[in-house]
Amino acid sequence: MSCDRGNCRRQQVTVGSGYLTIHAERSETTQGKHRSEFRYGSFSRSLALPVNADEGDVTASYRDGILTVSIALKTAEKKASAKKIEVKAGK
Repeated sequence: MSCDRGNCRRQQVTVGSGYLTIHAERSETTQGKHRSEFRYGSFSRSLALPVNADEGDVTASYRDGILTVSIALKTAEKKASAKKIEVKAGK
C-alpha cells in the first residue's frame, strides 16, 4: 500500500492458471474541508497470458502512479509440427 497527500492505494497482482489478475483500490482520508476530482474505489482486471509465459517469474513495481508488471517468457521449446492425417474412405 502506498499513500501520498491523503490518497491511499492498495494493489494486488496474482498469476495462475494462465491468467494475470490485477486488483487495486484507492481511498481518501480527509481532514476538514476538501474537494477532489479523482475517482476513488476499487477495480479488478484479468488478462489471459500467452502460452509460453513463465508464471514462476513475475515481478511488479509501482512508481509515480504507474504499475509495471513483467512476466518472463519460457525459452522456445520444440514446437509440434503440423501432422497430416489420412482420411479414409467409408465403405
